[in-house]
Amino acid sequence: MSCRIFFPVSSRDYDGGLKKGQRYRHPFGDKRIFHQINELSSLMLKKQSVIINQLGMNRSQKSAFYNVLNNPYVEIGELIHESCKISPELVEGESLLCLLDTTSVSLVSKKKEKRKDNPLPGVVDDNQTPGFYMHTALVATEYEEKIIGLGDIVIFTRPKNNLDKQGRRMARFERSSLPLEQKESYVWSLSSSNCAKQLKRARQTTYILDQGGDKYDSLAHLLRDTDGADFIVRAKEDRMVYDYSSKEEARISMCLSKEVWQDEREIEIRALDHTSKSSGKRVLRQQRKAKLKIRYLPVSICKPANLSPKSLILEGIFNIIEVIEDASSVPPQEDPIHWRILTSRSVENVEQAWHIVKCYQCRWNVEQLFRVFKKQGLDIEKSQFENPDAIKRQAILGLKTSAQVMQLSSALKQEVVGDISTVFSSKEEIAVLQKVNKKVSGQTQKSANPHKEGSLVWAAWIIARLGGWNGYQKGRSPGPITIHTGIKQFYSIIWAINLINDT
Repeated sequence: MSCRIFFPVSSRDYDGGLKKGQRYRHPFGDKRIFHQINELSSLMLKKQSVIINQLGMNRSQKSAFYNVLNNPYVEIGELIHESCKISPELVEGESLLCLLDTTSVSLVSKKKEKRKDNPLPGVVDDNQTPGFYMHTALVATEYEEKIIGLGDIVIFTRPKNNLDKQGRRMARFERSSLPLEQKESYVWSLSSSNCAKQLKRARQTTYILDQGGDKYDSLAHLLRDTDGADFIVRAKEDRMVYDYSSKEEARISMCLSKEVWQDEREIEIRALDHTSKSSGKRVLRQQRKAKLKIRYLPVSICKPANLSPKSLILEGIFNIIEVIEDASSVPPQEDPIHWRILTSRSVENVEQAWHIVKCYQCRWNVEQLFRVFKKQGLDIEKSQFENPDAIKRQAILGLKTSAQVMQLSSALKQEVVGDISTVFSSKEEIAVLQKVNKKVSGQTQKSANPHKEGSLVWAAWIIARLGGWNGYQKGRSPGPITIHTGIKQFYSIIWAINLINDT
């Protein structure tokens, strides 16, 4: 009996080929299904909800949406492929960051009790709550932090583990001998290679991974399968490396301890409120200016002693960057920031080292994506479906909607002009934006919309004002939840205008 428990579904599971005798194939094999999915996705954006009863205007429309999400012919791999399309023109010549992270979707709605006896969804971290995992790749530009869209989604489940402590230890040992493609750690290189197929026209692509991605095999496969891309990963393992400074092999911590601190700066640290996937603990972090000091050194990574002879080898020069926060800037009851970052990118001076740290900090955007996706935004975990595959289809469309919210949020925060049609494409939407802009703009220059009319950042400013932002540039920038609220208000206005015009 196989000990394998990792069976991922991603855009790779869709081949897009034509069957014998076919000259053309509509997405999902039926243009009516494709139209319904597009309509459902559009309504999720307009109403900022994934709950079908809140999306459908009448019984017929609700029934159609329920049917399409329950339809087994809507393959999950193809739905991921369609939801994560990135236009080649958007990445042409760009330097990109691909932000990778995993979130769990626990099914805690009124139907949870029914799902407890249903083995299909799997369980999340507590080994009790039914649910599944979504590993997401969010693509952004490196220097502007402009969100381009989703690069890929990988969905996987974990079966409930009823073994005792000894049995679990033995199961982990047996899984360690499996090839990487059959292990859960493969999810990092799988999503990276799927993204690489869409990002070929980019000038440079760097994959940003958290501690869960710090696996020797995963990093080796990532470099091989992404056509010369780079990675930045927060180191979890204190692995053996060859230190080019001392000309000897030692643990990362030992090598770094011999280095002097190169620089000290105050760096803006963003707030966090999430559950760590490495420790399982809730992480609370206040937004602040942290006093950080930095040091770095070039190394090569030693081959692990237990590595299979068939495994790929991590060859080349890598760089380790260590950042530690001074105690004077640490809020009460918080731990100081301490990051060890491993990267395949060149670090020849302290400015490049700080830039790598800034790139790693961009992972905050994918945390915000999950924030919009879950309780504070779309609240995907309140899904009323019983069919696990229907919930996964609903979640894929919900992540796509969350990414569109993040596009608006990042456009305003970074003042990126952008193409307004990536979110608002109809003439009616543009016309209403123009009218609303006149109402929410103040009488003074400081309180008026300062951006070029018809740009994405111009629209984002209006949406943020509808979401409750005061509009002042020197104040705190509006976050994605403010944008989430503003979009709901905006489409409520359009609905009211149409209602009045129809009477």
